[in-house]
Amino acid sequence: MRKRNGFTLIELLVVISIIALLIAILMPALNKAREQATGAVCLANQKSLQLGYIMYADENDNRVVGGYASESQDPGLACNYEWVCYPQDDDGNPADVYQGGIIPTLQYRINGLKKGKLWKYLNTPDAYHCPGDNRIRKGAKVVDKNNPGTSVDMAYFFIYRSFSLPDCLSALPDAQIADSGYSDWLGNPIRKLNQVKNPSRRYSFVEDAFAADVRYTFNAGGWSYAPWNTAPAWSQGVWWDPPAGFHNNAATYSFFDGHAEMHKWVHKDTWEFVLDPATGIMNRPWDPPVDGNEDMKWLWLNWPVNHPYEYY
Repeated sequence: MRKRNGFTLIELLVVISIIALLIAILMPALNKAREQATGAVCLANQKSLQLGYIMYADENDNRVVGGYASESQDPGLACNYEWVCYPQDDDGNPADVYQGGIIPTLQYRINGLKKGKLWKYLNTPDAYHCPGDNRIRKGAKVVDKNNPGTSVDMAYFFIYRSFSLPDCLSALPDAQIADSGYSDWLGNPIRKLNQVKNPSRRYSFVEDAFAADVRYTFNAGGWSYAPWNTAPAWSQGVWWDPPAGFHNNAATYSFFDGHAEMHKWVHKDTWEFVLDPATGIMNRPWDPPVDGNEDMKWLWLNWPVNHPYEYY
C-alpha cells in the first residue's frame, strides 16, 4: 500500500473553509472586545478632563474655563481663556482654516492643546483623544454643501481631539454673546461651577464627531445642541453637531460630579446621524415630549444648564 505524504487539495480546502468560518464567528466578538477596551480608555480620559475642569475652577474663583475651542479668525476668541486652542505650527501660525496654506499635522494639533488653559492640569495629549476615534487616520466626514460634488482635501481633516464642551459652557461674557446673535443658541451659559444644578446628571465633556461644511480644520467653538432654538433659521432642529458613536454606536460623557458614563444610542434616526454625520441638521420640530426619540430625551434631560423651560 502506498504511503500518503501530504494532504489532498480537497482536504486543504476543507481546512481553509473551517478556519474562515471560525474567523467569521470570532470577528464580532473580537470587535466587541476591542470596542469595550477603547470605551474603558475613553471613560478614563473623560474623568481626567473633568478633574482638570474642576481644578481650574478651584484655582480661579469658581469660574469655569472657556468652553469654546479658540479659532484664529475671531479676535474675541484669541486663545485668552479657552480650554483648547486652534491647531498651529511651532511658531504659532494658525493652521485651522481649510485651504489656508498650512495643513495641520498631528503636532500642530497638539500645539493647540498645549496652548489651552487645561494643559496645566492635563498635559498628556492622549487624554484628549479616544482610541476608537479613527478620524486621525481616515479624516472627518466633511462635505462642501455650497459646492456639491467638489473634492475635499482630507489631509486637512485628520482630526485628533475627540472631545468638546457644549456651547452653553462657553463662559463667554454677556456682551460677546449678544454681539454674536446666538443668545438662544448658547442657552443661559454657565460661568461658575455653583451654577450647575444636579451635577451628577449634567454632562460636560462629550465625544464629538465633528462634521460640517468646508471651513475649519477642527471643531471651532463647542458642541452645538439647542433644542429650544428657533432662530437663526439654519439652526432650527434638535442638534447641529452630531453625537459620536466611536463604541458601537455609543459615546462617553463626563458629568460635573466627576463621574463618566457610556451612553448607547437606541433610535434609528440617531444611528443614521452618528454613522453619517455629514447629513447635517436633524430638522425636527421641538415640542416636548421628544417625539419618541429616547436619545434626544436623554440629551435634553442631562443638558448642563437650566432649561429655558422644564417639562419633567
